Amino acid sequence: MAVSVSVPKKNFSKAVHRNRIKRQLRVALKSLEAPLSFSGICMLLYTGKELPKTLFLIEETRSVFQKTFS
Repeated sequence: MAVSVSVPKKNFSKAVHRNRIKRQLRVALKSLEAPLSFSGICMLLYTGKELPKTLFLIEETRSVFQKTFS
């Protein structure tokens, strides 16, 4: 299983902000209770316009994967 994260340069011109959001997304993926058990490749793309809180990303990531794999 491979999961990648991406933040568009169009929404966040500063690399510091893009890297911070990518780190937060990786933390959100690691915090899922059930390990992601699927074969293939998955990509998370953050399309928001403002810097998110880590807890918000954890909740949203959890809800996306619950909907997808339930």
